[in-house]
Amino acid sequence: MAHKLSFSWVLHQHQPVGNFPWVFAQVYDVCYAPLIDLFERHPQARVTLHYSGPLLDWLLAEHPDYVARVAALVARGQVEMITSGYYEPILPILPAFDLHGQIMKMNAAIRQHFGYDPTGLWLTERVWEPTLPSGLAHAGVRYTILDDTHFLMSGLAGDDLFGYYITEDQGHPLRLVPNPKLSRDLIPWRSLATVESALRRLHDEAQGAPRLVVLADDGEKFGSWPDTYDRLWRHGYMERLMTLFEENTDWLEMVHPSEYLARTAPLGRVYVPTASYAEMMEWALPAERSALFARVNHDLKAEGQTDLMGFLHGGSWRNFAAKYPEANNFHKKMLRVHNKVRDAAALLGPNKTQAALDELWQGQCNCGYWHGVFGGLYLADIRSAIYQHLIRAEAIADAALPAAGLAATLTDFDCDGRDELLIEGPQMDVYIAPHDGGAIFEWDWKQRPFNVVDTLARRPEAYHSKLLTGQVRIVPPHDPKAAPEVPVDYAAQERARDEPAASIHDIVQAKEPGLDKLLHYDPYRRALLREHFLSAKTTWQDLVTMHYTDQGDFAAAPFTQHVTVTDAAGLVVELVRDGTVRAGKDAQPLRLVKSIAMGKDIAELLVTYTLHNTSTRRLRTRFAVASNWGMLGGGGNPAAWYEIDGCKPAQDAALDAAGTAEGIRSVALVNAGVGVRVELTPGTPADLWRFPVETVSNSEAGFERSYQCSCTVLLWPLDLAAGDRWSVTLRLAITPTE
Repeated sequence: MAHKLSFSWVLHQHQPVGNFPWVFAQVYDVCYAPLIDLFERHPQARVTLHYSGPLLDWLLAEHPDYVARVAALVARGQVEMITSGYYEPILPILPAFDLHGQIMKMNAAIRQHFGYDPTGLWLTERVWEPTLPSGLAHAGVRYTILDDTHFLMSGLAGDDLFGYYITEDQGHPLRLVPNPKLSRDLIPWRSLATVESALRRLHDEAQGAPRLVVLADDGEKFGSWPDTYDRLWRHGYMERLMTLFEENTDWLEMVHPSEYLARTAPLGRVYVPTASYAEMMEWALPAERSALFARVNHDLKAEGQTDLMGFLHGGSWRNFAAKYPEANNFHKKMLRVHNKVRDAAALLGPNKTQAALDELWQGQCNCGYWHGVFGGLYLADIRSAIYQHLIRAEAIADAALPAAGLAATLTDFDCDGRDELLIEGPQMDVYIAPHDGGAIFEWDWKQRPFNVVDTLARRPEAYHSKLLTGQVRIVPPHDPKAAPEVPVDYAAQERARDEPAASIHDIVQAKEPGLDKLLHYDPYRRALLREHFLSAKTTWQDLVTMHYTDQGDFAAAPFTQHVTVTDAAGLVVELVRDGTVRAGKDAQPLRLVKSIAMGKDIAELLVTYTLHNTSTRRLRTRFAVASNWGMLGGGGNPAAWYEIDGCKPAQDAALDAAGTAEGIRSVALVNAGVGVRVELTPGTPADLWRFPVETVSNSEAGFERSYQCSCTVLLWPLDLAAGDRWSVTLRLAITPTE
C-alpha cells in the first residue's frame, strides 16, 4: 500500500520567568492569538502544541478564553499537547528530583486545562545528554524531538531523518523524532511553491514507503520575529499554507507525532551524543573559537560540502557555565538551594515544601543561564527574576531549618578548585571570593528578596566583529504589527524569484548607531569591594574604557581570610593581602586589611580598611573602592535613582547616568519598583565617581545596548609616611524603600 507523506507541525511557545508583561501581551497579539484563529478556520489542520509554564500561567490569568479554545481543539482531535519541565529548565543540569517534579507539574497542568495525557516532550533548547532517557521514561515520556544536528553527529545522513528512532539508557527506551533543517528552512521563509515542491519530492522519493517530515520550531517565529507579522498574516502566507495542505490530501497528510509512532515501526536504534541545535553549540564556545567555528561552517556550506558539517561539534551547553561565571553562579546557587529545600522538607510539611519547590523551579528557567542570538543572560530583569525565586525558596527553607545566627562555610561553591566564603543567615547571604580580591560576588537580601550584586561583566562576543567591521544596518525598534514604511508586495516577490526571507540568525542590524564605541571589556567580574590605587591623572572615563593603570596589585589578587564569631550572633571576616603599589618608579610594599563585620538581624556590612605602608618611603596615591550594583536601573528607569548626601541629584539622577561629586558623606542607589535601597556611608568624606556598566549584545531584533549594573567608586587621597597606617570605615546597608 502506498503511503502519504506524513507531516507533523510542532509549535513550542514560551516566555521566560521575569519577562515584562507587555512582552507577553505583544507576542500574544501578533503570534499566539493569530495561530489559534488559523487552526479554528481550518479544522482539517492537525498540529502539536507546547506552552511553557510561565506562558500558560499568563494565559490563564489574562486570556482564559484562549486556553478554553485550545482545549476545544484538543477535544476534537485537532491538537496534541506535549509536556516539558514546567518552567522550561535545561533538563540535564537538574537534580533528578527536580527533573521529575517539573515534568509531573506540567503533566498535571495539561490534564487539568486541556484534558489530555501527554506522551511527548519538548526538550528545552534541544539540550540532550545520553543519560536523559531513564529520567524521562520514569516521568512517562515516550518520545521527544531532536534537531537533525543530533542525528548527524550520531553518524546518520540527511536521508535518514524522515521517521523516528529508539534510544535507551539503562534499558529505559525513548523514541527520538528528527526535526530536519530542511523543513525549518522552508517554513515560513520560502515561497509556498517551493514548500510544495520540496514536500512532493520527499513523497516521491519514498516510493510508497511511510515517511515523516517534522517541523518543530518556536511559535514566536510566526509573527513575533522581525518582519514576519506583515508577511505571514497581513499578506496571507499562513492562510495559503493551510490551503496548500488542504488541496494536496491525495499525497500529503498532517499527523500528530504520537499517531505516526503508533502505526509505524522505528527506523532503528541510535545513541545520540551530548548536543543541542547547531547555533547553540556555536554560541557555547569561547568567543574566538565560536567565530572560527562559524567561519568553518560557512565555508563548508559555500563549497557545497554540507555532508561534512555533521562531523563538526561545537561546545556543550554546559560550557556556558565556564564562559560566563555569572551563569555558573545561577546553577551553583540553584543546587545549594535545592539541597536546603530537600533538607527542610520534613520540617516544612507538604504545602510549604511545594511552595518552596515552585520557587526553586522558577529559578531554574533556562533563559538567564545562557546567551546566543537572544538576550538571555544579558537581560538584567531575567537574571534578577532567577535570583528572586531562588532566594525566596531559600528563605522558606531557612525558616524551618535550625540556625542560631550567621553561618560561615568555606567551600568551593563555583567548582573552580578554589574555596569561596559563604556567610548565610536569616536576613542575608554574603558570598566572598578570597582568591579574587576578597570581593563580594553575591549579596542576597531575603526580606524582598533581591541580590544587589546581580551584575554582568563586559566580555568579547563573536558577533562583536560585525560591529567593528561595519557590517550592520541601523534599524530602530518598531512595533511588530506596524506595516513597513515602504509597502512590500510579497506575492510579486515570490513570483519574481524564490529567495528565502531572512531568518533571525541571518539578520545583521543594530537599534542605534555608535554601538562599536561601547565595546570595552572587563578583566574580572563586576563585584563589590574591589580596591584600586589610582594616579591623579586617572578619570572615571578611564575606568569605563579600561584605559588606566592600577598602581596596586590588589583588585583581583588573592587575600588570606579569617572568620571570628562575635557575642551578638554575628561575625567578622578579616581579609589580608601584603601587596605592592607602584606610585613612583618602584613598587612599594603595602599591607591592606579589609575587615567586614555583620550581624544576623540586619542587612548591613561594616567594612573597615586599614592600609599600612610597610615600605621605607613615603607613599602618595589615591585609594579607590569600586562596587557594582545590580539594581535594575536601565533605560532611564524613573523608579530607580541615586541619592547623594540624602538628596536626589537635580541632573543625571538615573542609575544608568554618570557623574562625580566631591567630599560626599553618603550615596544611595534606590529602586522603588522592587522596594530596595542600598546606601554606602563612608566614615571619612570621599569623592564619588558613578557610571553605568553597559554591554553590547545581540537579540532577535539586532544589536542593542544593555544596562547591566551601576558602578560606584569612592576615592580618598593617600599620603602615608614610611610605617604609617590609614583607616576608613564604610557602612553598606540594604533597607526597604518607603
